[in-house]
Amino acid sequence: ERMRKGTVAVIDVRNEDEVRASGALMVGDAVALTVPLPRVLEGALGLSDEEFELEFGGPKPSMQEPVVFSCRSGVRSEQAAQVARHIHGYQDILNYKGSALDWFSRVEPHGKAE
Repeated sequence: ERMRKGTVAVIDVRNEDEVRASGALMVGDAVALTVPLPRVLEGALGLSDEEFELEFGGPKPSMQEPVVFSCRSGVRSEQAAQVARHIHGYQDILNYKGSALDWFSRVEPHGKAE
C-alpha cells in the first residue's frame, strides 16, 4: 500500500536494456529509480546526494525513508538490499521478491510507464 501511495523510495536494479524492454516501474505518479545492480555493488548508495541525482536522475534515498529494491526475479534486488543494509547502513530495506511483471500487475495495475 505504501508503494502505491509513493511514500517509499523504490530502486529498480534491472539493467537499462531490461527496463527499456518491459518498461519502468511506476510508484504512484513517479517512475522508480533505475540503479543497475553493478552500480549498487560499486557503491552508488555511497555517492553524495548531488552525484547520485546527477547519475540516476532522481534523489538519493535518505537513511530515514523506507527503500524497496526490485528486479526481474528478486535475486539481484536481494543483493542490493544486503549492500544497502550492511555496507551503507540503511535500516528500513525491503526486497520486492516478485518479478517486474508481477509488479506491473500488483503495484501498478494500470500498466507500465512509457
